[in-house]
Amino acid sequence: MGNICVLYSGGLDSVLACAKLLEDPINRLTLLFVDTGYLWYTDLAKIQYQKLKERFGESVKKLVILDIRRLTKEYVVEKLPSYILEYKFNPVCLACKFLMYSVAIAYCNKMNIRTLADGVSRRQNELPEQRSRIVKWFDTYAWKYGVKLIHPVYEFENKNEVKYELMKYDIPQKSVEPICLFGNSFETNVDEDKLIKFLDNMESSFKEDMLKLLNSRWYIKKVIK
Repeated sequence: MGNICVLYSGGLDSVLACAKLLEDPINRLTLLFVDTGYLWYTDLAKIQYQKLKERFGESVKKLVILDIRRLTKEYVVEKLPSYILEYKFNPVCLACKFLMYSVAIAYCNKMNIRTLADGVSRRQNELPEQRSRIVKWFDTYAWKYGVKLIHPVYEFENKNEVKYELMKYDIPQKSVEPICLFGNSFETNVDEDKLIKFLDNMESSFKEDMLKLLNSRWYIKKVIK
């Protein structure tokens, strides 16, 4: 594959995704950490990045901080009450995930990188954004912009499997990731047709801002090598 971007949080799944990709010595990773503006302790994400650098060296090229605070405020926080009234569920995590993928796709296009990986895992399919049908929606969304979305750890079914696999790579098995202000505010028992309708509508309303992302670099906050 060669150059790959990875949506990276510092959590177990995204760290393992990096390690699995680096089994192939041809791969070179750029880690993308998305600052939504509603995360506490964002510096924690740097800890596992440094561990990956120590373990895999120059194959881990850099950590890029992408800033979507304005977009999160506009498309999530300010619109959340109307979303809940219209769709009859709380889509806060799904909306944030949409923005994260969008800015990551824009960055891939800007850097001419055609593969984007994430830490989506079947073990967390109670989360709306990690259900297989929703994962496929995001696959299709990314491909509209010429980016192939891959999920290196999707088949892992429980946390212990993930920790055991990390142990093989001599990587700490402790999740070191920022805390989201909206953590645990999502709903799990939501009809998938509602989720798809929400994403379709969000894609439509976001088109103008997506074009701005594709044609600018304002969202690139910091690069750590």
